[in-house]
Amino acid sequence: MQILFVLSNIFGITGGITFNGEGVRSMFHLDLMHLMEEGLVKMGEMLPGQTVNITRYVGLEDASIQRTLIVTTIK
Repeated sequence: MQILFVLSNIFGITGGITFNGEGVRSMFHLDLMHLMEEGLVKMGEMLPGQTVNITRYVGLEDASIQRTLIVTTIK
């Protein structure tokens, strides 16, 4: 059995998305969210044809509790 896909553009609550003739999702932009005490925080993004880029920020106040930080500069 052969299934034929038609190029389609859909716009939903997450934004626009396009499916190519093979049914593969293309032309999209996804924000990766992390649920924290303050609410949802964007921690990365996913774009077609690229690897996932995730950045997680840790507040210095939270990370430095009961810790000693050593800063070194090498020239």
